[in-house]
Amino acid sequence: MNDKYAIGIALLVISTVLLPFHLIFIWFFLSKKEYRRHMAFKIMASLGIIDCFHILSHFATGLMTVLASNINTVIERVWTLVLTSWVGMAGMIFILSLNRLVVLTSARLASRSERQIYSLCAVVWTTYLGVLALHMTNEGAINYRIRESSFSYALTDLNMLYAEVYESYWILICLSMSFLCYLVIFLWILLNKQFRPKHIKIAGREVKILVQAIIIFGYLTTLRATWHYGTSWYMKHVEVVNTLNILTSLVGGVNPVLYLCFNSGLRAQFFALFGLRQKNHTGKSCTVTVLGVHK
Repeated sequence: MNDKYAIGIALLVISTVLLPFHLIFIWFFLSKKEYRRHMAFKIMASLGIIDCFHILSHFATGLMTVLASNINTVIERVWTLVLTSWVGMAGMIFILSLNRLVVLTSARLASRSERQIYSLCAVVWTTYLGVLALHMTNEGAINYRIRESSFSYALTDLNMLYAEVYESYWILICLSMSFLCYLVIFLWILLNKQFRPKHIKIAGREVKILVQAIIIFGYLTTLRATWHYGTSWYMKHVEVVNTLNILTSLVGGVNPVLYLCFNSGLRAQFFALFGLRQKNHTGKSCTVTVLGVHK
């Protein structure tokens, strides 16, 4: 029971710390002109909103674990939909990889593709919200097993037919398509550097976004594969389940950390929000003016 209590406290602390960070960056992406004009940051804002739902789910999980009991049925149904967040996250990760493919390999098509990207975002959001609505019903309920510290679909005909098949296929297809996009980007860069070195020019800011997108994809794909295909192994080891729960709750922390590491503009604005200033190369504090998205 002490282990369960510790896990519950950890989930509560992680969720409480990560949610404000996410809300700050979403506010930056949606309110500041230098980010609103770049499609990649619009996609990241959508991904961040879905991450917030994911974080809230883990907050409810931690609360139920500490109390050793389920909360009110309605609240549990709404805030413990951690499994369905994968549907939205996988979709947005695919769209982000597609955006990187278009921008890096077909710059001339980038402006024309914006409408298609918006359409894909609408499809992902519609699918995600539809899945949320489905799992708020009794037939689509998701249960949290406190003893095993894990979520599971309720044993209903709808869940067995839909959740176990279509949701899993959706996530698998989105992540697989993301991998193919990154593979094409890698091959394109490799071939152009080999045969057309003078014609390939990739802005440093685009490379940074690419690296960030690949890290997000890799982290989520690894966790998803472990949860989905390692059931027979990890359910026998409580320590592994607890570790996976912590790592999954940290999904919401991957993006904010990457934003601070890769984007000097976001980093400067984030510090400025708390009255802090970055130091220049001479060691003196200075105010940073954001002239571009990436520097």
